[in-house]
Amino acid sequence: MLKDQFFSQKEEKKSNLQSSDKLKELLKNKAEPKAIIEFLKELSPSGIELEILSLSTFDLKEKVDYLELMLGILLQCTEDKNNFDFVQSILACFLKTHQELILGDSKMMEQLQRIQHATEMAFSEVEQSILQNQCMLAHFANI
Repeated sequence: MLKDQFFSQKEEKKSNLQSSDKLKELLKNKAEPKAIIEFLKELSPSGIELEILSLSTFDLKEKVDYLELMLGILLQCTEDKNNFDFVQSILACFLKTHQELILGDSKMMEQLQRIQHATEMAFSEVEQSILQNQCMLAHFANI
């Protein structure tokens, strides 16, 4: 009985370690951004952080740069305005975790500038809606 319990716990730990490669597999296989975001939503905050941390390893066999692929996914999600708050929190964790690597790579910095522009555009649309609503409220309050 104790032997079975020990081995089942060992198997569970092994599967948890292997799950940190799921995001890499999705990125390598060019999965849809929606599928990647849905996968990340299923994880706990620490699981998300582990997946993001695991992206810093470089696949020498297939020359896959997971950081660039993830930035591309974040850019596409930001431009599409899908799950905007969630994507922004993932981006914050991603930048906090990999800031040194990103600052040293001009390609990734260019992608970050595009993400910044897309974020500013999305926020300006929200800001415009808020200002219109404030004007309408002020107008109807004075009637």
